Formats: sequence, structure tokens, C-alpha cells
Amino acid sequence: MTKVTVAIATYNMANYLTAAIDSALAQDQDDVEIVVVDDGSTDDTREVVSRYGRKVRYAYQENAGVANTYNRALELAKGDYVHFLDADDVLTPSVLRRLAALLDESPSAGLAHGEALVMDAGGKVCGTRAAPASYDGRRVIPSAEAFKELLRGCHITSSAVMLRKAVLGKVTPFRQKSVPGEDWDMWLRVSAEYDVAHLPISACYYRVHDSSITSAYTVERVMRSHLYTLDTIFGNPTFRYAHLRNYAYACLDRTIARVAARARERGRFVAELRKALVRQPSIALEGATVATLVEGLKAMVPTPVIEAGKRLRGGIATRMISL
Repeated sequence: MTKVTVAIATYNMANYLTAAIDSALAQDQDDVEIVVVDDGSTDDTREVVSRYGRKVRYAYQENAGVANTYNRALELAKGDYVHFLDADDVLTPSVLRRLAALLDESPSAGLAHGEALVMDAGGKVCGTRAAPASYDGRRVIPSAEAFKELLRGCHITSSAVMLRKAVLGKVTPFRQKSVPGEDWDMWLRVSAEYDVAHLPISACYYRVHDSSITSAYTVERVMRSHLYTLDTIFGNPTFRYAHLRNYAYACLDRTIARVAARARERGRFVAELRKALVRQPSIALEGATVATLVEGLKAMVPTPVIEAGKRLRGGIATRMISL
């Protein structure tokens, strides 16, 4: 029996794929298989995978989108647990063994996840993606709490997640209509049915670069996909957490405000944040609202002023070094 399947979805990421596969092969978990699903790549992805021979299973499909690619990997997976790995990310040592052990000891959990180190295209670490402070080192987060935390935003990085494959008997697979945000959509639906297990460890290196899917996000795409997620979840009148509906949409308003701020759409930022506060005034006290406000204030500063400030700081630093 296979314990863990590492599911790698890829599209034109041949230049990063070797690092991803090598990080999976270097794990110390027994009974691991690696499945690479190629979503119609036009680069040399096939050649990269072929170098590994029988160590890696390869499947090619015509371009169908990231959600359908992960669903194909789930169909092929023989493991009891499936660890997702984006082709441009890298696993940290021993993470498969540690997350599999956590799922073994946490039968109520539908998934287990760690945290992520953010790195740039060259591999330099430049930040982290951590779990909410409310987790406070706990290994199992009850369904109601995990679901509500996810409504506030997706703190779970795909490449840091190990999914219990059996949950697919109750939770439908990834949904292409939820892209971008197909991962958030899936984790929400899993947490609505199961507890969530968490280890406060760096589970992966999450790479940010100009060719990534997230780099193409727009305010409208995020809003459309996230509305689809909430509409389908809360559209069920018997949903166990239906009382959180108003809160969920207020959190989405706040998320859209933050995305608008990063896109420097100042009017949209103000409108969406106002809508969130009118819909659910209590979220004004949440840290995520403060962070969104900070993003908005940055967006209010004209770009030339920001660039001038950077040049000024750089000039001061240069003069200090020369002294």
C-alpha cells in the first residue's frame, strides 16, 4: 500500500520542476509515490520528468486549468494521503513524514498543513505565510474554528497541505470555477466537514515570480471566483455554519478591498472596505481589517512619491557606507 502521494501539477514550469521533484524524492517518509500531471505544457516538461525514469509517474493532458489538473492527480493517486506540491515550490526535509504522522494520530482531521517560507524567483527567502495566532500551537483545530479562520483569508499554502484522500467521499474535488482561489475553496469545504490538523513548521518554500498563476490575479477575477465559492457554500439552506453567512461576505468585501489596494485601485478599495464595515461592523476590530487599511494607505500614495522615497533611502544608505 502507498502511504503518501506527492501530487505535482505543472504548466510550463520546467525551469523550476527539477527542484520540486528533487525535494519530494529527498523525503524520509516510506511508501511515497510522485505523480506529475502536465497540463498541456509547451516547454520541455516531459523531458525533465523523463530523466527520473520510474521514480516519477507522468501524465499529460490537454490544457484544462489548475483545478482540473489537481483532480487528475487525485484520480491517479494511490496513497491514503495526498500532499500537493506546485511545480515551482519546494518541500522542506521530513515534512511528509511529520504531516502523515499527524494525520495518523488525528482521525477527525480531513487535512494537515504546515506553514510556508516565501521565496523569490532566485530562491531567496523574503517572508512567511503562517497560521493564525489563534491556533496557538494546537495540533487539531475544531471544524467550526478552522472554517471561520479560513473565511478571514486563505492562510493555508497549497504546497504545505496533506489531504486525507478519503474526504473525497464527502467533499467534491477542486472546482475550476473557483480559480483563482481553488485552494481556498477546497480548504473551506474540507474544514466545513472535518477538523484541521496543523504543525507550526515550515512545510515548503512558496515561490513568487512573474510566471506564477497568482501574478495574473485581477480584482475582478478574485471577486468572481470567491463569490462563486461563498454562493455555493452558503446557498445550501441546511449548511451547518449558515449563521456565518453575513460575516463571510463581509470578510470577502475586506479581501477584495485589500486586492484593490495592491492593484492601486483606490476608489474600489474605499468602496469595498466601506461595504465590509457596513455589512459587519464588528470586523473593524480584527487585525485583518487594520492590515487592509494599511494596504489602502499605501495605495493612496502616488507611485512617483514611493519611487522617490526608495531612491532617497538608497542614497542615504550609500552615503552612510562611504563614511
